[in-house]
Amino acid sequence: MPNLGIDTAYCFGDSVQLNGGTFTSYLWNTTDTTQTVFVNSAGNYDVLVTDTNGCMNSDTILVAENALPTPNLGADTNICSVDNITLNSGVFNSYLWSNSTTNQTLLVDGNVTGTGSFNYYITVTDSNGCMNTDTITVNVSVCTGVDDKGNTYKISTCLLYTSDAADDLLC
Repeated sequence: MPNLGIDTAYCFGDSVQLNGGTFTSYLWNTTDTTQTVFVNSAGNYDVLVTDTNGCMNSDTILVAENALPTPNLGADTNICSVDNITLNSGVFNSYLWSNSTTNQTLLVDGNVTGTGSFNYYITVTDSNGCMNTDTITVNVSVCTGVDDKGNTYKISTCLLYTSDAADDLLC
């Protein structure tokens, strides 16, 4: 008698292999006639097998499709070289950042990175073992407080010097 096992599931975009066991012939409801089939659609799968004595028997298994997790690092962003930002993709079972750390969050510190555009990506895994990724670009700039390319940057510290000749704002 064939035994396809307990009902199973796969992650969206993947497939699962079903094995009809060791028999003489096979007929799946997919019209396949092989011992194993790979399926990538949710549903019931049946196999009719024939043994060496010509006896026939069948088994059915329910295959479900699990949705992929949806990490969300947000839109690309800008920070000043004296500031930092904490990236957080959401709550999942495990995390792997582009710098190989495995925390839920990642601190991007402009004092450490220096100026430039930096891409960060995360791969998350949910409780079903399904994985997905997200990417964000963090642009780090020396900030003057002036609207630059449509982005207003936060000024962390400024000093106002006043004198009879002029007032100076130093950031």
